[in-house]
Amino acid sequence: MDRKKILVFIDWYLPGYKAGGPIKSVSNIISALKKEFEFYVFTRNNDLGDSNPYENIISDKWTVLSENYQVYYASQKSISVQNIYKIISQTEFDILYLNGIFSFRFNILPLLILKLQKKKSKIIVSPRGMFGEGALGLKKTKKKLFISFALIFGLFRKVTWHSSTPSEEKEIRKIFGNKAQVINALNISIPPQTDFAPKVKQKGNAKFFFLSRISRKKNLSFALEILKNVSEGEISFDVYGPVEDPGYWKECKSIIKSLNGNIKVNYRGMLDPNFNRKILSNYHFMFFPTLNENYGHVIFESLSAGCPVILSDQTPWKNLEKNKIGWEIPLDKKEIFINVIKKCILMEEFEFNDLSAHSFEFAMASANQKEVIEQNRKLFS
Repeated sequence: MDRKKILVFIDWYLPGYKAGGPIKSVSNIISALKKEFEFYVFTRNNDLGDSNPYENIISDKWTVLSENYQVYYASQKSISVQNIYKIISQTEFDILYLNGIFSFRFNILPLLILKLQKKKSKIIVSPRGMFGEGALGLKKTKKKLFISFALIFGLFRKVTWHSSTPSEEKEIRKIFGNKAQVINALNISIPPQTDFAPKVKQKGNAKFFFLSRISRKKNLSFALEILKNVSEGEISFDVYGPVEDPGYWKECKSIIKSLNGNIKVNYRGMLDPNFNRKILSNYHFMFFPTLNENYGHVIFESLSAGCPVILSDQTPWKNLEKNKIGWEIPLDKKEIFINVIKKCILMEEFEFNDLSAHSFEFAMASANQKEVIEQNRKLFS
């Protein structure tokens, strides 16, 4: 069988998990399609924020992980211009698949090298939410200058854009125009391997969690400020995720110190992704008022653990209250956030488990849909 060969560039990849959703997005594509395509993944040999390489991996050479699936775990010296040029020159591939926009070595450099070599390989670029309003608002000037440079010099001319939501397609076309070639292929999700189990929920008590990188984009401080306005009941709020921005985490800790005595906030550190659903099943609600999410794998994981979600309206997850799986709320409507939190605290067990069951069933129904896999298949066809 003559399979197309896909060379994937991504800053961080499995077994890493600190970089969040893009890792899961790419690994789920490969899991679903590696019988039909050959995947070659070029990535770093360490996780986000770590200096030591992963244990039990071989650096600076292609490693076969399974049939049609190889990974090159590059050390710092191997993400040089010379080595990336060598990788692109010596690897046989039909498609270059870039994940992200602003990384020089994993987005810009491979694109420039391939264009200079004038290879006929197709180029697919997945922005991974980086054109969202909330994402562009961070380091705004620097990103604006880069986009202006890219438009002037045609950096992304003749590439195919991979939008993983209809809203991302609009974001791409807003910058690159209606003539940009965009293919919609939604993110693939892996269904939970357990059955639904009702939870204990007492009126007047609620257990919330936050799971993401601790950075300004993920908006943990906003969640804490909302809780500051709640004096009813007993609240447990556990925070999981790597501290990406120590200065921002310091701001968050300052808010934590000012919270009412009825609110207990605990920083739980990193959550092993192999046990996400098992751990999350101990909670009632996810509270995640993010500034921007392209998809939000952690939102799916929360639902699949039977936890309804309280989100900002800056994610592709919509009609949550109508579907009885949570709420999406504009960030300028703080009073609504406060009222929803109060509602969750006062919720009776039977009412909560109705939402919990709907959340689980929604996750089951949305995972690994045949049409979603077909969209991703067509992306590379």
